[in-house]
Amino acid sequence: MIRGLTIQPASLAVFLAFSFSVMAEETPSTPTKQEGTAPAGMSAEQEKMMKAMEDAGKVTENHMALDYLVGNWSTKTKWWQAPGTKPEETEGKTHFESILGGRFVRETVDGTMMGKKFQGIGYLGYDNMKKKYITLWMDSMATGVFTLEGDSPDKGKTIKSSGEFLCPITGKEKFIRSVMKKVGKNEVVYEHYEKDPGGKEFKALEVAYKRVTSG
Repeated sequence: MIRGLTIQPASLAVFLAFSFSVMAEETPSTPTKQEGTAPAGMSAEQEKMMKAMEDAGKVTENHMALDYLVGNWSTKTKWWQAPGTKPEETEGKTHFESILGGRFVRETVDGTMMGKKFQGIGYLGYDNMKKKYITLWMDSMATGVFTLEGDSPDKGKTIKSSGEFLCPITGKEKFIRSVMKKVGKNEVVYEHYEKDPGGKEFKALEVAYKRVTSG
């Protein structure tokens, strides 16, 4: 997998070009550094700004730790509507692909839930600024999105995250906690926890992934 460690998106180039032009107008010009040390005409402040942006966008070992997900997987899902109830069990499939130069993996899910076709799209990556793993999720059962942030105690093998989403039943923010664990090279387990009306945590979702193909 080819990763662009220093190549920035077009939008960043536009942003930097604009920022540099503004800074040039607001600050006195500085002598051009010797060739090979910085682009001609770039001030020390501009050079510092460029480095900060590059560092924020670097692909690190935290991103590469997610490479094992890339490929096609079969899924077995258990979903509990409330504590102590019998879970609904379904099967499906999901595809993970690396995007944006290895900065994120995108998951595309096809399955069923509550007797209806279910589709979902998720993005998992690592935010260099927050120093957190981040997840963005949306699916065909809602029109909103929710985000999670978390850490990994074992270099990406286990990712523990938490966040909130607006519950469609109560109309209130609902806390969720998730654990995504690499069980082996070809197995992953995802667990999602919520709280009952009394505030007691319970497992609301479990997805067991088994690899079908790599890449």
